[in-house]
Amino acid sequence: MSAERQRRELQIFNGVDLSQDLFDLVHDAVLAFDSSGTIIYWNQGAERIYGWPREEMLGQPISLVQPDTSDTEHTAADRSDAIWAGELHHRDRNGALLIMESRQIKRDGLGDIPDHILSINRNVTATRALQMQLKAHALELERSNAELESFARIASHDLREPLRMIGSYAKLLNRRYRAQLDEDGAEFLDYVVDGADRMSDMIRDLLHVARFGSVPADLQPVDLNDVLAEVQSDLSLMIRDAGATVSVCELPTVVGDRSQMRRVFQNLIENALKHRSTETPTIQIDAERLLDIWRIAVRDNGPGIDHEDLNRIFIPYVRGRSSTKVSGSGTGLAVARKIIHGHGGRIWVESEPGHGAVFYVTLPNN
Repeated sequence: MSAERQRRELQIFNGVDLSQDLFDLVHDAVLAFDSSGTIIYWNQGAERIYGWPREEMLGQPISLVQPDTSDTEHTAADRSDAIWAGELHHRDRNGALLIMESRQIKRDGLGDIPDHILSINRNVTATRALQMQLKAHALELERSNAELESFARIASHDLREPLRMIGSYAKLLNRRYRAQLDEDGAEFLDYVVDGADRMSDMIRDLLHVARFGSVPADLQPVDLNDVLAEVQSDLSLMIRDAGATVSVCELPTVVGDRSQMRRVFQNLIENALKHRSTETPTIQIDAERLLDIWRIAVRDNGPGIDHEDLNRIFIPYVRGRSSTKVSGSGTGLAVARKIIHGHGGRIWVESEPGHGAVFYVTLPNN
């Protein structure tokens, strides 16, 4: 390359004291073309991205890399403010499509350098392809979840009908003919009635798991102090029978669905009351602001949770190893997690066996 051509290339930057080597360190393609579309500058970044060496591209038309001239209709050359940013569809030396994130500025000529467009182009082809894949996966996941929720509702309804009939006739048999049964027969009948009731409860709770998250939440400001007061009132008999103490520190107001927030904290308090140790149960609820989120902690002095169960207990119908004798279907924490995730938050538990558990809930500070 002649010294004169190199001097002219550097003049494109209107006297800015930068060397050619510095522009060649830029990973993006830096190029310039005049009003006729002739390329007058081409850095090493452009060589790497497009595949043409500088010597071949100087003096070539910009249409060589930008064959779709309609892309130029809204570039810097057509704007009165002389600055433009957007995406362009380019081609490399092999004809492969390149999606370029481009920033352009119109520059006046200097000396023998004509008016020109200075363009910095970043290759975002792989990024856009990944974004399209993620979008397609998200749509497929949304469709799959909708089908799964629909299936759960339909299956639950269809299962409850014959189960309701079994339970009704078992209870009818129990009322009319229990006196005619021996001890084993009465015990067997009790198993049938109890099994039908428990199965009905499990199907009902399966519906709850499927429903939460599929029904749009009624988002509004929710004072969690009021929510916890209502929950304690609803569970007053359970709290009294357990001899438990529930203390609630000042809680924030968050944006959410009030009834769903109520269900989350009811599940967490019920969970602490059911899984209690021989000590008098104490439950403490407090909140801490962390940047743009609230972290709410529900602490208990129960028997704690084994490390291998810390994640399993949020799966429907999966119980911790120490919870097999506790009543309930095992869906409460799954419902709580689905609600909190639907509100843009997280829920997890930290625990050491024998030292209680702390359930953490985070919610956005809107």
